[in-house]
Amino acid sequence: MSIPGLPVEQRSITAPDGTLVFGHITLEVASAMGCNQGEIRLLRGFQARDGKGFGYAHLSAKPARQRTLDGIGFRNIEAFVWHVARDYDAVTHSEGDRLTLLRDCRGYSLHVVIEWRCEREFWSVVTGLPKRAMPSTPEWQKVRTDRSEPRSNSAESLRFATLSLPKSPAGKGS
Repeated sequence: MSIPGLPVEQRSITAPDGTLVFGHITLEVASAMGCNQGEIRLLRGFQARDGKGFGYAHLSAKPARQRTLDGIGFRNIEAFVWHVARDYDAVTHSEGDRLTLLRDCRGYSLHVVIEWRCEREFWSVVTGLPKRAMPSTPEWQKVRTDRSEPRSNSAESLRFATLSLPKSPAGKGS
């Protein structure tokens, strides 16, 4: 499903559920981040010789990235973007007006960078990659309802560690 006459790089890739929508920036996230709410889509994109680009073509241009994603359990780029964009843990501002969606997965912090396409009124995936560390202070973070412990890199983890220290008896040195 594409708009007639739309350049190939601007055409949407189908998400694993058969729609064109990989996720959403919700009203809650948009309010916290000072940005637009809306759908997240993966466009075909392009990859330039200098390494710049966006979308599916850019994400799939690096075989090492796909090998890492395979090792984590993602069979393709679409599955990786879908996993992050539909249920991200945190969001940070990125270069310019871009946002980075973050999700923990098997010892990695999965990053998907998106930018607002004002002419089509949705968020478009620019790039994404798995990293070993989560940024220390995301500007928006999902509220956990399952009593799980905070991520080791989160700002909350320091507070949690401090609250979890054993109490020493009164009068005893620490």
